[in-house]
Amino acid sequence: ENSVVVASLALNKPSVDNENDADMADGKVASKIVTQTIRLKTTADSLRIFTTENKLETDDIEVYYRTAINRDLETKTWTKMAPLNVAVSYDNETFIEHERRVDDITEFDEFQIKIVLKGTNSVRRPSIKELRAIAVAGQ
Repeated sequence: ENSVVVASLALNKPSVDNENDADMADGKVASKIVTQTIRLKTTADSLRIFTTENKLETDDIEVYYRTAINRDLETKTWTKMAPLNVAVSYDNETFIEHERRVDDITEFDEFQIKIVLKGTNSVRRPSIKELRAIAVAGQ
């Protein structure tokens, strides 16, 4: 008796009319990661997000954030963060750091990050090796 187990990564690349509307994209995106809520001891007004990514030109790795104060994070909408530079990898071993930053946010004491992975080839999929989030006060 022989058996075969086949696994496939759920990956797609849906188009969204409004690029900043991650809530609308949630129902269409097959692969996403949402962090736990990060609660700060003091308020901040800027975010720096660093990801180490491996992706092709046809792939997208989108990073969204939402912030709140007084524990009402679940009522807030997601905002897309654009990378300061975009680089692609030509093999599965090369990971390149991408920085995203947003300044002058309304003061917050909690935040959450969402990463959306989009692509068309589940064999050569976009991936993230590291995620660092830094909340900054007084920028």
